[in-house]
Amino acid sequence: MIFFPSLFEDELFYSAQARYHWFTGNENPRVSMKEMFGSHNICATLLFPSHLSDFCGHLPVPNTYTSDELIENHSFLPYFSPFIPEERTVKLIDSMKKRNGTSIYMMLGLAASEIRRDPFLKFCPKCAEEDEERHGEAYWHRSHQAYRVSVCYKHECSLIDSDIEVDQRHKHEMFTLSNFHRRGGCKFETVESRHAEKELFISQQSYQLLNTNFGSLGINQIRDYYVFKLQEKGLATESGRIRWLEFLPLFNQYYGQEFLSNLSSYVHPSDEDTWLHKLLRSPRVTCHPLRHILFLGFVNESVSSLNAAMNNKFDRKQQMRKILPDKKLVSKKAIMSHRVNWLRRDMEIAEEVRKVASDIAKTETKLVRITKTEVGRRLRIQPLLNRAYFNLPKTKEVMNEVIESSEQYQIRRIKWAVKQLSKQKLNVQVWEVNRAAGIKQKFEKKYRLLIEQEIQLQMVSNKETSL
Repeated sequence: MIFFPSLFEDELFYSAQARYHWFTGNENPRVSMKEMFGSHNICATLLFPSHLSDFCGHLPVPNTYTSDELIENHSFLPYFSPFIPEERTVKLIDSMKKRNGTSIYMMLGLAASEIRRDPFLKFCPKCAEEDEERHGEAYWHRSHQAYRVSVCYKHECSLIDSDIEVDQRHKHEMFTLSNFHRRGGCKFETVESRHAEKELFISQQSYQLLNTNFGSLGINQIRDYYVFKLQEKGLATESGRIRWLEFLPLFNQYYGQEFLSNLSSYVHPSDEDTWLHKLLRSPRVTCHPLRHILFLGFVNESVSSLNAAMNNKFDRKQQMRKILPDKKLVSKKAIMSHRVNWLRRDMEIAEEVRKVASDIAKTETKLVRITKTEVGRRLRIQPLLNRAYFNLPKTKEVMNEVIESSEQYQIRRIKWAVKQLSKQKLNVQVWEVNRAAGIKQKFEKKYRLLIEQEIQLQMVSNKETSL
């Protein structure tokens, strides 16, 4: 190379490569790749360029750019690095510097991720206009290509899809934004969004991740901080147990099902192994940055406040003491006997047991018997009920109050069956109730009078309602 264009703020490395290819006038992009990297077999990669050491070695003026500068300021690694282990970030940097670009997506878990990239390169028309005035040409902004970002972090206007595919069929092709404009590509309509505020939040947080060198924040520390924020909202107990039955509906309500579904992040309240469960349990897998952003928005935080909390070690230790004891300082036996406030924990669990039992009883779709096992399963405290039930006298008392005997469950099913059948027809027959409630033949005689009474009561209730 006899020259290479200066990279602009927030510019994709791919964009600078495309501008070089345009300036040289080379007809074949492989020729430009040969000049930049020393090999015509290198692909034009959008988010995670590789062979960067080779590129820096071919710069006309040595040390104009370093591999580290290109990775930090013009690739997508800073978007992911706060949420992955530091040792993995080191491996990714090594892969991008050397000739091992194919492993990057696998190491980040993107190949199997539910969060997919947008299919086309995007741009902000106002940014493009400003860039043309300031630099004489427009360029592809890195932050505009962030996952599921649809508005400009700066101008708060909708981003425009180009017709340039992110996953190009021809891996050596390079397109500049200015060329896209010259061939009349900038045709768009302004679309008002019902989710404008939340879309802007995602855009601004994505920009912060890409343009602030946070580095690895530690996935265990992040998880503890998230639990602490849920405790502040009353959605986690003092011991760090998540109140899932309350948390999931509130999370879905905050964003809305349509918005979350568009981001492949809707969580069904009855699911027990969702991305939120993975995010808030002891981390075994890493979660996509977009989902960290969604959680931070729910707890009224940002990536900047998360970074500040992780770096303020004193405050973090003070906060973390409220969640979990220091396992290095106390034994497991000591934790159980001294660090757990069993009286408070007993009262909290007893309250949740009563609430869960009430929720089960109110269900009008699939009926389930209220048992100790079912309540424990829904609250995710079955091991605790088996191991430390003697420490939970109030919980035990409430559990004995709310659990159903076989007969009580059968009576509830009869009342439910009568109510459901009465919605469908005026004259409900005893045999129809037996079938709907699953009454075995040997018990039909036992419950016949009860069924007849329930049918009469429901008929009266229906008449009063109609009046």
